[in-house]
Amino acid sequence: MIEQEKKAVLKLVKEGKIRDDAYLIKDGSLEYKATNNRSMDLTDAKMKNAYQYVIGVSKSFNPTMCQVKGGGTNSSIVAGLKKNERTPAYCYRSKISGEGVSFCVWYLRLRDSKYTKNVFDGIVKIEKLIQEDEKQDGIDSEIIDRISAWLLLERNPVAYGKDGRWANHLYPVYVTELFAKSKYIFNDTFLKLF
Repeated sequence: MIEQEKKAVLKLVKEGKIRDDAYLIKDGSLEYKATNNRSMDLTDAKMKNAYQYVIGVSKSFNPTMCQVKGGGTNSSIVAGLKKNERTPAYCYRSKISGEGVSFCVWYLRLRDSKYTKNVFDGIVKIEKLIQEDEKQDGIDSEIIDRISAWLLLERNPVAYGKDGRWANHLYPVYVTELFAKSKYIFNDTFLKLF
């Protein structure tokens, strides 16, 4: 499945559909495990370049994994975000994606916590692959702010009541998930075929 995602990204980039003014939102993390096929790994220059305008957005994340310099976590900072606020972005060096693969990671509150079940509902984790020319100085805050603003615009309409994760949904991702799930053959139906 992940290899198909990577091939789809390469195809969309080749067709000019992913570019600086047309990012692709991937549902979930971009931290793919390195494979034996190096040309399909994020360590490969062509693949890394293809992911320049792709962001991973995770609705579920472990807040205790948000490590800060000097030890500890920044989970209290993440939990304390107000609506429309983001955390500072930080560099995360992947241990599983291959040598030299780093991500710019930040958290963004989509919804006010007073309307959610817990303080981490309504927050998404965002990942962007750091390109070679960004390794020295990082990704410009203006780009991070622009991506965050785009994501805030994608949070409505709300899927409230239709999914327990409603507070973390970006509407286009939610609709895409609904479509994909509508194509599933459920276990009961599958078993009745035999």
